[in-house]
Amino acid sequence: MFERDEGLRQTREKVRGMSDEELVQMATSDEGQYREESVDFAIAELTRRGFHLEAYDSKDELSSGVGAGNGVRVEIFRGAYASWEELFAEAARFATEIGRENLINISHSEDGSEGVVVVWYWSPERGHDS
Repeated sequence: MFERDEGLRQTREKVRGMSDEELVQMATSDEGQYREESVDFAIAELTRRGFHLEAYDSKDELSSGVGAGNGVRVEIFRGAYASWEELFAEAARFATEIGRENLINISHSEDGSEGVVVVWYWSPERGHDS
């Protein structure tokens, strides 16, 4: 039992280190290409990063929307030692800088002891990528 738990932990950590494109590839792969647990972790990680998978009608639409240069950008603010107030203030400063008309969404989550605030925005001309 311990070996299986350790294997799942290692898989989860590996998936967390993957790029959005790699996660989408895994989440949209043909059945049997990856272990079911790996696909579940990929979907959970995409969701944690702010992807709303239910907004896509098909796997093809999801895979074509990531990294396709469609003008959607993301800025991520993390902090294990920063307070929520500090993270939110930093995200608010950034959101103010990009302007209300470009802002799509601001979300937050906690991953263990680390706070994460994500700002999604439209920006065809800006070079902010995370």
